[in-house]
Amino acid sequence: MGITQIEVAARSGVHRNTIYRAEAGLTVPTILQLWKIAQAMDAKIEDFLQDSPSKVRFALESEKAL
Repeated sequence: MGITQIEVAARSGVHRNTIYRAEAGLTVPTILQLWKIAQAMDAKIEDFLQDSPSKVRFALESEKAL
């Protein structure tokens, strides 16, 4: 079982809506936000980058409700 958006938000201090919007491809987090999220997930920033740095991928469980 993966980490939820709520857990990432609590651990990182990044607002849950920001995490949701980034995961949905609606926004790109700042470098600082991305660093905080990576730290919260015991990951490296590089783990979130695909072919293009403007495309951010999150390995979070999907949650239906905001």
